[in-house]
Amino acid sequence: MNRIVLTTMVSLGDLHPPIAVGLGLRDRGHDALFATHKKSGCKELFQLIDLG
Repeated sequence: MNRIVLTTMVSLGDLHPPIAVGLGLRDRGHDALFATHKKSGCKELFQLIDLG
């Protein structure tokens, strides 16, 4: 399927909707990645592209 990069630079509470979208995309066979800061907590769920 497709590789999709989701990005956000906000607080952890604001990450929950994009994380849900990423999980849904992954469940449908897409490769979902997050481009955000290291402290986001996404690295346990997704491949993380660190934006600093």
